[in-house]
Amino acid sequence: MSFQAQKTFFIETFGCQMNFHDSEKVAGSLVSQGYRQVQSAEDADLIFYNTCSIRDKAEQKVFHRLADFKRLQQQGKKFAVIGCVAQQEGERIFERAPHVSLVAGSASYRNLPQMLVQIEPGTRILVRCHWQKAGRERPALVLVHGLEGSSESGYMLGTAERAWQAGFHVVRMNQRNCGGSEQLTPTLYNSSLSGDVRAVVNELIESERLTEIFAAGFSMGGNLVLKMAGEMGEGAPAELRAVAGVSPSLDLAACANSLEMPQNWIYERYFVRQLKQRMQRKARLFPDRYRLNGLGSIRSIRQFDDRITAPHSGFRDADDYYFRASALRVIERIRRPALVVAAQDDPMVPFASFERSEIREHSYIRLVAPRRGGHCGFISRRGGSDRFWVEGVLVEFFRGQSRLAQPLPVK
Repeated sequence: MSFQAQKTFFIETFGCQMNFHDSEKVAGSLVSQGYRQVQSAEDADLIFYNTCSIRDKAEQKVFHRLADFKRLQQQGKKFAVIGCVAQQEGERIFERAPHVSLVAGSASYRNLPQMLVQIEPGTRILVRCHWQKAGRERPALVLVHGLEGSSESGYMLGTAERAWQAGFHVVRMNQRNCGGSEQLTPTLYNSSLSGDVRAVVNELIESERLTEIFAAGFSMGGNLVLKMAGEMGEGAPAELRAVAGVSPSLDLAACANSLEMPQNWIYERYFVRQLKQRMQRKARLFPDRYRLNGLGSIRSIRQFDDRITAPHSGFRDADDYYFRASALRVIERIRRPALVVAAQDDPMVPFASFERSEIREHSYIRLVAPRRGGHCGFISRRGGSDRFWVEGVLVEFFRGQSRLAQPLPVK
């Protein structure tokens, strides 16, 4: 879609505070380029629809308006679906409603809340950005999701909202293939790709010139963030101030063993089903690279990693992959303040992983280990903003390591 031919624009926004912030940024960018904002879709040449990331509500809101979209399109209007729905449901909306255009965003149109980060030739990852107005005078928080999650996972959105309200820029990173981005790389995502997180951090340093950057990951994402910090060691950039992992799967072999226990069958079945479906989508996009022979017989995460992840990612087998990709192997080398939050009743990540001397005796690592919390759950008995306890713990930890963070508003 060409923006140059448009004279007026209209933005309709539903959702959380960050959605309205994103709409303001898009509007400001268009106005600075000579466009005029109007208050009615009937009066606009270009219409943006920015909706929240709650999947069912987002789809319902978009399709509820398709009749209006079609009628206005017959009058020569052009449309763009932006916001979280553009990643999570965008392709499906576009297929079922071809008269609606999808704005994916890019570094060249910076004020759209999405950015593509080049990792290597032929591989890019999709990140969602929420920029504070103060630019380099604010800290930035990079968030990394877990296995079969995305930038739209509930814990990602909740933490992002909490951090953004505390004055942080927020960058929600999709791992390779996640968040509807399978077409951006021929490769698979796996727990060894800590370099992808580092690439996002470097992008914020080099392109955005940010001076304070923090990174937090959940589950598999926690392993990636801690592995990155360990690999950097003493050579970590000064801009990277601190890191955190929530329920981090830093001993992958132990996690795979835990998932195979009878009481965890429901988790393993879910992950295996999701991974198989992703492989089927990947094979349709890259049929010369991936074969699905034997995919149907895979019943466990270990089998999937042994037959799919390892051979396609440069590892001998699942055991070789688990050893080389686990953050535990390099965690002793971390030289930045690090927070690790791990529940003692986590069904998927054995708590024994966190009782090792590499963590307990590490001068840079602070371990918070409540008796209850499950896997990335940590639901408090309190209501309101304290309901999702770990979100506040993360933000407070990073605020304590920042020189730029602003005081939180008094409730």
